[in-house]
Amino acid sequence: MDMYEARQLKHFINRQIGQDSKKSKKLSQTRISTAMIQRYEMGPNKKRTVNIYGKDGTIKSFEECLENKVSYKKGDDRRRGTETGTAAWKDWIKDLGTGNNATQIHVVNKKWGGLGGQNDGNIVPGSQKLNSNHLNEAENKFEQICFESQNTAICNCEYLCKVEPNYGDSIDLNCGEPKKYEDPQMTVTITKERKSDDPISISKGKGLEISTPTK
Repeated sequence: MDMYEARQLKHFINRQIGQDSKKSKKLSQTRISTAMIQRYEMGPNKKRTVNIYGKDGTIKSFEECLENKVSYKKGDDRRRGTETGTAAWKDWIKDLGTGNNATQIHVVNKKWGGLGGQNDGNIVPGSQKLNSNHLNEAENKFEQICFESQNTAICNCEYLCKVEPNYGDSIDLNCGEPKKYEDPQMTVTITKERKSDDPISISKGKGLEISTPTK
């Protein structure tokens, strides 16, 4: 082999090494990128602001969720949400069943990424019994279908919860007397592998009493 042929061979070998290196790097990046993709999805949600008009021109407001959903794809890691804090309606929306402040109900459970803040668009006032029924009649079912007590989704699944309060977004309490309302109607639809179960109408509790807010 003369000097010219040796240079040609060296050039060919270097070019092959460069191409193989690029292919290996591209494959590695593809694997890393694929591993990082999370297909978990929260929302979009629907919410509204409710205004309570009391005596002496007092106005109190709170935000409540009317609809929210969460979707997991098989293999997605469980997401963690947040606890509730002090309710925006503390002392003026009561649970008729217990006499305590109305429960801040997560529309999407915190175990699946649902948030609990006053303005996070995922809570609604309701009785303690309604909250318990939501857990027993729908949330536990989705937990079993989607996770089976694991931290990774075992199938493609979706949890959709719609809320229908029994009061409007403007409540007049100028008369000074409290008003009683039924619990909001919560309706849940669970979907597994694109097949939806019949909607679940969550059983209600004793309901709510809204009192005149004070300054």
